[in-house]
Amino acid sequence: MGVSGLPTESLNNGCTHHRVDPHFSTTERFDFKYIEKTVYRVAESDNTSLGRNVKEALYIIEKAYKEYGVEAISLSFNGGKDCTVLLHLVAAVMSRLGYDKTLIKTVFVTYPNPFPHVDAFVKVSIRRYGLDCVYIPGPMKAALQQYIDELESKPKAIFVGIRRTDPYAENLTHFDKTDKGWPEFMRVQPIVDWDYKDIWDFLLGLDIPYCSLYDKGYTSLGSMENTRPNPDLKDGNGEYKHASELKNVLHERSALATAVSYKYKDSFLKGQDDLQRSLDNVKSTLDKAPAVTRNYMSDSQKYVSDRLMPSVKESWNSQVINATHSLIRFDVGTKVKNFLDENVFK
Repeated sequence: MGVSGLPTESLNNGCTHHRVDPHFSTTERFDFKYIEKTVYRVAESDNTSLGRNVKEALYIIEKAYKEYGVEAISLSFNGGKDCTVLLHLVAAVMSRLGYDKTLIKTVFVTYPNPFPHVDAFVKVSIRRYGLDCVYIPGPMKAALQQYIDELESKPKAIFVGIRRTDPYAENLTHFDKTDKGWPEFMRVQPIVDWDYKDIWDFLLGLDIPYCSLYDKGYTSLGSMENTRPNPDLKDGNGEYKHASELKNVLHERSALATAVSYKYKDSFLKGQDDLQRSLDNVKSTLDKAPAVTRNYMSDSQKYVSDRLMPSVKESWNSQVINATHSLIRFDVGTKVKNFLDENVFK
């Protein structure tokens, strides 16, 4: 994907100017040897949560390359903070293994109405990291199938920048085969055990360029239709603080859920009592679940009472969406989903 025709100012539009390492203040290809030195230094000298996680992630990436080969591994990249961390780690390992001049095979699954900042950041990242990047429109499953079908050398594994706090990710490991019905490959998830703070400690600690939307209060990126600055980061002057200043990491995806929840806002605003009764009914439905799912149900009930209710009272945030996702996952999910649709989200 060539971007050489774009002017420098266009390439920089989507990139932060927040404390960037001089080595990275360029639109040309980064020095992978410098990336290797600085990243491995964190892993080898920092006896903190971040240092241990960096060391583990580097080990997983090295293991994947040694097992599958550099030609049989791709990277899923969308310009977000997690993918940017993963890309930087991959660059460090590529250099360590002697592939610092090799292009990194990459797939970018696109969606309608993207932020121009994200698009610009992806384009400059292609040049800076030497990405052999293929753009394919979503949805994800169909896009990945198309990506694999169109490649002469089929990828055996794909690096994915998912973390355990992401929806449906709590049971993931570093290496997971794709689910039935999906294109077949090994999902390699080197940063699955990183937390929100680790991500920002890494990006800011090494002065790595990232998408400028995070400077403006965005904590999770989607499209322009479903993403807003995180309400938790709004200050007294109506401005938004940097994404790294988010205190309650459970609200990381508030930016996405806030936009989605506007669709349901009138229903929720009918009254707190109505919402409480609706949630009580949800818990009652869970109580009637088959015995085989009883242990899972108690966890869901606790999720509703301990997390969902406080978050609804507090703000329109991602807990509403995540709690619903959590409930729907179980055997009685259809009943719960139907109940929510009919009584809460109608």
